[in-house]
Amino acid sequence: MTFAQVNKIALQKKQQQLLKEIELTGKKIQETSKNKQITIEKIEKITGKIQLRKELISSYQQQVNELDNEISVNASEIGKLTTKLNNLKADYGEMVFNAYKNRGNYDKLLYIFGAKDANKAFQRAQYFKRLSAARKDIAFEIQKNQERLNQKLAELNQLRQQKNTALSNEANQKAQLEKERIEQEQMVVKLKGKEKELKAQLAKKERERIDLENKIRKIIEAEILAEKKRAEAARIAEEKRRKAAEAAKTNENKTTGNKTESKVVETPAPKPVNLNVTPETKELSDQFEGNKGRLPWPVEKGTISGGFGITAHPYLKGVTIKNDGVDISTSQGAEVRAVFKGKVSGVFAVQGYGKVIILRHGEYLTVYSNLAEVAVSKDANVSLKQKLGRVETSDNGKTFINFQIRKGSLTLNPQSWLAAM
Repeated sequence: MTFAQVNKIALQKKQQQLLKEIELTGKKIQETSKNKQITIEKIEKITGKIQLRKELISSYQQQVNELDNEISVNASEIGKLTTKLNNLKADYGEMVFNAYKNRGNYDKLLYIFGAKDANKAFQRAQYFKRLSAARKDIAFEIQKNQERLNQKLAELNQLRQQKNTALSNEANQKAQLEKERIEQEQMVVKLKGKEKELKAQLAKKERERIDLENKIRKIIEAEILAEKKRAEAARIAEEKRRKAAEAAKTNENKTTGNKTESKVVETPAPKPVNLNVTPETKELSDQFEGNKGRLPWPVEKGTISGGFGITAHPYLKGVTIKNDGVDISTSQGAEVRAVFKGKVSGVFAVQGYGKVIILRHGEYLTVYSNLAEVAVSKDANVSLKQKLGRVETSDNGKTFINFQIRKGSLTLNPQSWLAAM
């Protein structure tokens, strides 16, 4: 398979995926269409749909460019094949004409037997034999090139049809995009009259985010404290074992009458403790880190509707939004699953984020928020893609999961860890 063919297949897969995501976003918009009130969520949905539509149009433009290149290559090859075929036909015509002029078997025999000796006669007979074979070879070559030319002409026709389809799809998507842009602009105009209300909503959302952050930090601190206690207990046990061994050795020396020098044995200082203190947790951390860019999504189908980090609000000037993870829009009742094997560090609820589950993977944590129900409990071990619960749908019809990845208390961008959907 050529590079162009591989690239074409990849492009087609991307287009199919984008169409699926656009369809899913369209369904999400329909779910909220009963509510006539214009909200940020509605605008976010149509904005996400517009972005997907732009990506799809770009892929069709790329497809048209690649088809143009293929058409150009095919047209060039057809020109070369046509020239070659015409030359072969001319050569064959000349050979047939000469054969026609010397068509009599009697003339050939006279020419052969008119030779001075038997060797010359044999050479003349071979000449006629080679001439006949050459005519057959050229005829076969003409047939083969004609078939190749017909194949290339059929391919060229197919490529032109594919190009026309791609252009038609592109035009259709541009028309849909224009409608969605107009709808988005109308929504934004209506929403601007509610600026004070929107800022109050955003302030409330920020308080809920901070509440979630504080609860996550408490769980991390509790994990660190527990590990410190385990490490200290292990150190004390090791110290007791060492002292007991020394005492036993001293008693043995007294019994045998041997004298021993008293030595001061220094107790090693305890190692610094964090979320990666044992070989087991380090191995799990390495496995998790090794899967960066290949982790499955926490829902089977979904689109990212809210990006990671601090971003400017798209409709309110001077207002920023902070997201410690990504918001993934999905279908109602969607199952939430573990992106990697690990242990449940916490299950709790936060206003604005529904039920929350934290999984630990060595020194890494994954956080699943906005769940309606949970299917695991604290300290339970979970496997890859195991069901954790189901996503919650808000009163305004918004269905999403907030997904976070952390290394200790450091927040990481999940988009660079998740595999392509």
